[in-house]
Amino acid sequence: MAITFDPVNKWIILPNVTSISAQEIYNEVAEWSETQEGMDNDVPILSTGYAPLGSGVYTDKIFILNGGWKLKPYSGTYTLTIIGTIITDDESAREVPPDSGTVHIVYQVTSQGIVSVQGSGITQQDKVDIADLVETQTGLPIKVKTEIIELHHIGRVKLEGCYMLIYNEEEELVAKYELVKDSNERIIERIPQEVS
Repeated sequence: MAITFDPVNKWIILPNVTSISAQEIYNEVAEWSETQEGMDNDVPILSTGYAPLGSGVYTDKIFILNGGWKLKPYSGTYTLTIIGTIITDDESAREVPPDSGTVHIVYQVTSQGIVSVQGSGITQQDKVDIADLVETQTGLPIKVKTEIIELHHIGRVKLEGCYMLIYNEEEELVAKYELVKDSNERIIERIPQEVS
């Protein structure tokens, strides 16, 4: 089953899968945007990023839900993992609920991007510096506030030593990452670890 579109409600309706990448969603959006129906509407997702960091390393691709478009998961009760960075252009929720059931959505970032959580030890100046660097490298303005970045898809994040632990709303450990820091103690990479 393919991704479908509801331009009246501005929904990108995801197929019956438990995992999908932001790039796959973007590719389907690009194809739909070239159809007659798609041309009559705002482009649902824009992308930015992939700026060179040197030595063949690039920044994240960031996919931006545009003009009020939202992701709508397929009906059912399951966990849906979306691999990649998806944000909105207006700081609203990225998704709407399914027609029936309960879908727990986990956004899994796959690159060397820095994750900043309120209370994580990253200073406000670090956040401003990161935003400025991304704007300089991509030439595009950052529309996301950098004061507080919330993870809406999870119940709780805990920093423990050199690990970031992610819990769901039932307080079950759902993801574990080793945090790699540079000489200034800034987090520069997350390495996924096996959850036991």
